[in-house]
Amino acid sequence: MSRPQAVAAGQNLRNSSVYDHRMIDPIELPAIMRKHIYTGCMGATYAMLITGMFFVAFGRLIGMTPAGWGVYYAVIQFAVVGQLISAYYTNRHGQRKKLWFRTAFLARSFRMVALGAAFMLHSYSPVLAATVLIVLLVPASFFGSLAFPPWQSWLTSIIPAKQHGWFMGRRGAWVSLGTLAVVIPCAILLDWVGESRKLICLMIIFAAAQVLGYVDLIIHRTIPEPRIRPDREARFFREILAPLKDRCFRPFIRFTCIWSFAVMLGGSMAMIYILNHLGLEKNFLVGVLLLIGVPLVVAMLISKRLGTLIDRIGTRRVLIFGHLLWSCLPIMWILATRGTVYLFIGIATVLAAVGSRAAMMAADKIRTRSAPPEKTATYAAASMFFGALGGGVGALVGGQMVQWMEGFSFQIGPKVMGGFEVVFLTSMCLRLGSVLLARSIREPKMAGAAGFRLQTTDYRLQERKDVRRPPLKPVA
Repeated sequence: MSRPQAVAAGQNLRNSSVYDHRMIDPIELPAIMRKHIYTGCMGATYAMLITGMFFVAFGRLIGMTPAGWGVYYAVIQFAVVGQLISAYYTNRHGQRKKLWFRTAFLARSFRMVALGAAFMLHSYSPVLAATVLIVLLVPASFFGSLAFPPWQSWLTSIIPAKQHGWFMGRRGAWVSLGTLAVVIPCAILLDWVGESRKLICLMIIFAAAQVLGYVDLIIHRTIPEPRIRPDREARFFREILAPLKDRCFRPFIRFTCIWSFAVMLGGSMAMIYILNHLGLEKNFLVGVLLLIGVPLVVAMLISKRLGTLIDRIGTRRVLIFGHLLWSCLPIMWILATRGTVYLFIGIATVLAAVGSRAAMMAADKIRTRSAPPEKTATYAAASMFFGALGGGVGALVGGQMVQWMEGFSFQIGPKVMGGFEVVFLTSMCLRLGSVLLARSIREPKMAGAAGFRLQTTDYRLQERKDVRRPPLKPVA
């Protein structure tokens, strides 16, 4: 390179922004994959601490009712409408990283404000605290849903299609390990401080999770973004209806909507039932080990194998297998009592870990590989939106059913059935029925990564043999 060229290159580098598009050399791929893995660990740990079991414990301490929980889960589901908006923007303008960073930052900030406001108001009025919490979580959930399509399109444009299942399996294993390493000490801390100081301890955990969430955003922003072809002529409703008009993708949307209704009907009430009615909250560490630790360990052990299996035998088979296992969870919740809670909830978490991981990994590949690279965000957002629409209605119905049947009970053998059990039984029947619809889902087309194309179908094989890497071939 001549001196003037070197000076020009240096000047361009100084003037470049982290949001600028650029092509990705295949030699960069392993480093980018590693960065996706450890930022994934940070993001998953943040989400687990601030929205999972710990959040349910926080909600109980400030006075949330079953109907309130139903509204909360419905808000999360209905906020997914934001994915349609951000998917349209991504497709029209081709900007993903900047949109993702700003919306994810706002989502995490609003969530912390909501938790802080509810904490300060709970001693004055539990009803007001729960109301303010839900109201402030509306923008947090909306901005969080805005962040997902550009991130998924960004990831898909980097990872080669034939390595997608393998990489997501590897990433899932490390994410499970990293999350477990943080969640268990937090559970031990909660048990140690006792009931009187549990609320303050939870706020400290939430604050630490918030810092971790911001660090995740800062590091993730350094991952390069390949250019995609924007569609300046895109129209909102035309883009949103495109996945519905796709005969190959439409069965997946129909299945996702019905399945989400069935899952959220009982799933929105499951954590409350297990912690409060079965008494697991009195031993938070055991609850974390059963409800978080066991699924994460199982997922860590099987994620890589599931990813390879999806690539090898096809997504539809793994999708059906995963959803069948996932359908069996409600019967375990019904059979569990305070005396047998560890046995049945332990079995349920193993089934959930294997079934949900297999189902979600297969569904992720269908969402991201059933469309051209520039349409990935739109297809993913459409499927997530219709799934969330069904899930939101399911959460509202489940919460209201439990609230209406408060005090109602009947006996079947030694088991006393109440409102929770009726909702769980209904959920299981609907889950099994919806799995039949998965048979009509077609295998996804193998759309390539938009950032570069490899001459070989297996980058890991190329790396091991130290084969000279091919020149870049920009997508036309």
